[in-house]
Amino acid sequence: MKKYDIRYVGNKGTVDLNTAPYLIKNIETLFESEISFNSTSYQLDNRNDIDSFYFNGTEKEIEIQVYRKNKEELINDLDYIFGYDCEIVKAGKLYINDYYAYCYFIKPKPNYFAKYSNLEMLTYTVRFCSKWIKETVIDFNMNDDITSSSGMKYPFSYPFSYRAVKKDRFVNNIHFASSKAKIIFYGPCKNPRISIADNIYAVNTELLKEERIEIDPFEKTVLKYTADGVAIDVMDVRYKKSSIFKLIPIGLNLFEQTTQFSVRVILYYERGTPEWK
Repeated sequence: MKKYDIRYVGNKGTVDLNTAPYLIKNIETLFESEISFNSTSYQLDNRNDIDSFYFNGTEKEIEIQVYRKNKEELINDLDYIFGYDCEIVKAGKLYINDYYAYCYFIKPKPNYFAKYSNLEMLTYTVRFCSKWIKETVIDFNMNDDITSSSGMKYPFSYPFSYRAVKKDRFVNNIHFASSKAKIIFYGPCKNPRISIADNIYAVNTELLKEERIEIDPFEKTVLKYTADGVAIDVMDVRYKKSSIFKLIPIGLNLFEQTTQFSVRVILYYERGTPEWK
């Protein structure tokens, strides 16, 4: 059994990179962390204090072995998936088990070329645009028609599986740092409003059945989606007395709402490397 499930999810397809015919040969490189920092120098005291750390993007050299008789076709397929994302300038996701990082695979370099008929080693420069991220999904449900992924029906078509948190009115951030959160309000409701750890997240608009609002902490957007998928910018009618993108503190945070509607909270746990297994 593989310890690490490694796959690239691009905008034109998904590639398993830890199962033949594609195999990453230097997996350990993905567990190397780089972080930048700001500092202040004190010449009189002959010391240098760290003020803050920040992520500024990283590049790594990743070796991918392609092993099969039709290696040329497989290499072309790989370049198509990687190249498309570069062409539209929209990063794909490189997954290691439950963690993913946004990145681009660029500058492919063949190591063998025509030396072997069924084997090639490609060295890619991978440009990472984010830290490694793990999502934790918590649902606060309006009624019993919305249930967990155990097989019961629910009125909304959710794009991924989740665990329901019924009657548990807390958001538990178990990460070692305050975390970004995507907050989704589901209709029908009017002027949806919640608070987490006393910070208010609200949008003054009406949602019909099968409509939703997504508050995205990465894109810094507040979008309303109609039943047929049309996105409408509702940033101007958000609650403005506090930040609607405020991080969720570490620990158990009280979740409150004054009216009945369904809410999804997606916590993003960010770190410099994926978790070891």
